[in-house]
Amino acid sequence: MEAALVSRLRAAGYEAEAYGPAPSLPWKDADALREKVKERLQTQTADGVLTVSLVRKNRQVEHVPNQVVFNPVVTNIGALGSVTYMETMTIPDRYEESTEYILRTTLFDTDSGKAIWQMFSSTIDPTSLERATEEFSRVAVRELQKSFKE
Repeated sequence: MEAALVSRLRAAGYEAEAYGPAPSLPWKDADALREKVKERLQTQTADGVLTVSLVRKNRQVEHVPNQVVFNPVVTNIGALGSVTYMETMTIPDRYEESTEYILRTTLFDTDSGKAIWQMFSSTIDPTSLERATEEFSRVAVRELQKSFKE
């Protein structure tokens, strides 16, 4: 996700740098996380920090009951006559599964540490992680550009 977003930001003319994998960051403590990011930013000249976090992953299983479908069938019985009857077909019941991913993207101002922009997005059953990442980064950069026109 980070690599695709940085690449898309750079292509749009922003100076972007990846933070990199940081499993040792205190992800569950927001204040400690903010301090760690501030420490790193003191060595760089950055206007803001863009974060993306998974808000929720919803997995749904729905039961679709059986259905009876009626199809009209027309049979010719002569030059000017026809008979119409209904053909029935039963579709058995089934279960449909889907997974929805909800992401929150937040832009923080480095001077104040406050959130100055936020976007929520969701995707349902992405075909691949790479494709979903590319689409997400395209939309996120487009919305950033709309929000901060010069």
